[in-house]
Amino acid sequence: MTGNAGSVASSGSGTGGSSTRPPVTPGSYALGAPDQCKNQFYVAGCEDGKATSTCGGVCTSRNACEDGKTGDPGFACPRYMLFADEMAQAAKDDAKYYGWSTNGESPFEYAVVGHDTDSDAGGLDDAGKSPCCQCYQLIPYEPEQQVKDQMTMQSTVPPPKPLIVQTFNTGATTKTFDVYMGHGGLGAQNACSPDSPPNQYTTYPMDGQPSGGGIKAVGEWGSNSACKNQYGLVTLDTLSSDGCQSKVATACNNIASDTGFITDVTRKSCIESNKPASLYHMNWKVYAKRVKCPAALTQVTGCKLLENLPEPTPSVLTPAAAQADSSFKTGYSTTTMQDCCKPSCAWSDKVTGTDGGHTADGQYNSFYTCDVAGKPLTQP
Repeated sequence: MTGNAGSVASSGSGTGGSSTRPPVTPGSYALGAPDQCKNQFYVAGCEDGKATSTCGGVCTSRNACEDGKTGDPGFACPRYMLFADEMAQAAKDDAKYYGWSTNGESPFEYAVVGHDTDSDAGGLDDAGKSPCCQCYQLIPYEPEQQVKDQMTMQSTVPPPKPLIVQTFNTGATTKTFDVYMGHGGLGAQNACSPDSPPNQYTTYPMDGQPSGGGIKAVGEWGSNSACKNQYGLVTLDTLSSDGCQSKVATACNNIASDTGFITDVTRKSCIESNKPASLYHMNWKVYAKRVKCPAALTQVTGCKLLENLPEPTPSVLTPAAAQADSSFKTGYSTTTMQDCCKPSCAWSDKVTGTDGGHTADGQYNSFYTCDVAGKPLTQP
């Protein structure tokens, strides 16, 4: 890759801020349970303003994208982004633990997604339960129109590695998985852009916003550039070109936060998801299967369900293998997003409460909420 992609670091000391942190190593991402004072709509036993009551009298928490509340805002955690160091290390650790590979790498990438409960007959999900914290194995197989050869209607780029995803947000659709990635596209609300405080970034370019999917080489943002040929189509050659990858890197490296590692992980996620071999910043049709969440993935997210489900299937990694396995279902696709808001599944009410219907492993009953500096809020 050319351009200024070299400014991306993994140490947390990037140009967007001064905050540093130790490298992510096997198991280092595992934390205590989510802060039970920060993951409930209203804390039982709490009396507003009464310091001697539960949670010191602070009975509700604030979503950074929510008006009408005071207190410190809660955000989505940077560790949730596709290609975050925590996600990558967790995938490797699970591959070793479950015996998925022998070379130290994982056959899957890990991600979190927005998804709504599919209660159709033969669907993936259980009627009467929220999709919060449920996991799925996704096998991409067919891309959107602009990367298909118009004569053969075949893809001009290879599908990326299969995903194991955990639902962290609702408000998507029952047939889509909205993958959380750096500059993946803003929604109706966001806590990313400095133009809509509170926010996590000092610079958040409006490339491809608000409805173009963000910095997306295969989208409108990539038109009239080296990312597309004279017919406006993306090919493996155009996407791989120095001109296209430099355009991506230049735009992604304009993202900056006061916290260095937030800068680093967002730029990395933004760049990697636009590369030919890891082209997740595109809507893919996928084969989908509900699976038991892998242990290390739930250590990154904080949400651990007690479920009797099959583990991910490492022998099903290709579209052909998924097509031959009747446990994988069609009719689903991926989309992309990043809005920085506290995810809906960071509320235990949406997981184990009446809105959720699940059983969790102790107090690991929601996704972590992060503060503005990207620190997960855990039980004292």
